[in-house]
Parts: sequence; C-alpha cells; structure tokens
Amino acid sequence: MSKDDLFAAVSDGHDVLRFANTAAGIADAVAWLTGLEAPAVVAFEATGGFERALWEALVEAGIDARQLNPREVRAWRQSRGRHAKTDPIDAHAIAGLLASRPDAGRRLPEQRRREINALLAKRRQLVEARKSLLCQRRQHHHPVALAMDDDQIELIENQIDLLNALIEDAIADEPQLARDAQLLRSIPGVGPVISATLL
Repeated sequence: MSKDDLFAAVSDGHDVLRFANTAAGIADAVAWLTGLEAPAVVAFEATGGFERALWEALVEAGIDARQLNPREVRAWRQSRGRHAKTDPIDAHAIAGLLASRPDAGRRLPEQRRREINALLAKRRQLVEARKSLLCQRRQHHHPVALAMDDDQIELIENQIDLLNALIEDAIADEPQLARDAQLLRSIPGVGPVISATLL
C-alpha cells in the first residue's frame, strides 16, 4: 500500500492485483473482496494514515480487516528468505503472514476511540509546536517578535485546553471508557492525558 496504490494478494494465489488508493479504487477493492468464495480476512501494513480510508471501507462492508506492524511483515518476509522489498512482494508477505497467523494484526478501533485518538494526535502536534515556539522565543530580543511569539503561544495553549475538554467529553460520553479512565487515574502519576492515551 502506498499513497497512490493498493496491492492485493490472496494467500493461496500468485497474482497481485493493483487498485488506486482513491475512493473509486477502494470501492473496486471492496467489491473484489466481497466476491471471493471464502470469507476474506484482509491485512495491510500501517502506512502513516494512507490505510485509513481502506480500513474504514472494509469494516463498513463487514470484512475482517487488520493493520499489521511493518516490522512484523518485514521479519516474516525475511524469515522466508525474501529480502527484496516491493509492494507486490509485500502483498504476498502479508497474505502469507496472515495465513500462518490468523490472529495477527489489530482491528479498527470503535468510532469513539478513533475520535479520541485523532484529538490526542492533534494535541501532541500542538504541544510540540508550543515547545518549538518557546525555544524560538528565547532567541528573540525585539519586542514585536516577542509579542508575536506570546500571541502564538497563547493561541496554542487555548487550542490545547479546547482539545483537553473535547477528549474529556468524549470519554465521559462512553460509560465503559469513563470507568476505565477513572480506574487508570487512580494510579499515582496518571492524569487525564495519559489515561486517554492508554484507553
């Protein structure tokens, strides 16, 4: 899988099919998978988000879809003496890995968990941006530059506060998540952000 293409292989076949990593290409891939004789279990490597639309479409179509760690795929491929890396080779490696380990990979988290993860990811970005601005601020001596940095830092801190509130609300809306978060927070040193990350 890449930003532009999806490659599909079945565990007992030699062919590799190629689909565009677009809405139309994903629809074609889902149609092909639902047309297979045996129920399909689909696996793919984590690719930094390029797999998200496919993953959601597969789950929506009722197909068991799993995300694999790329290191696990590489280790499996190399254990079979295949050291070259191309998308078609990886497609066969993923199919073989899943055939040998049917429980491999992780399933798509529930919608609420995905929302919380997205908010946490944005929060991490803002925390890094704030840290960077605080470092840059030390290098500025002009009052206008300092004021601009202060304004940006204040904006980022307000956005972090907003995200914290949204994360708290999302957790509170789900009784099981709220119970789990409360249990985690009973551990010394575990606050709202760590508990949300661990849920």
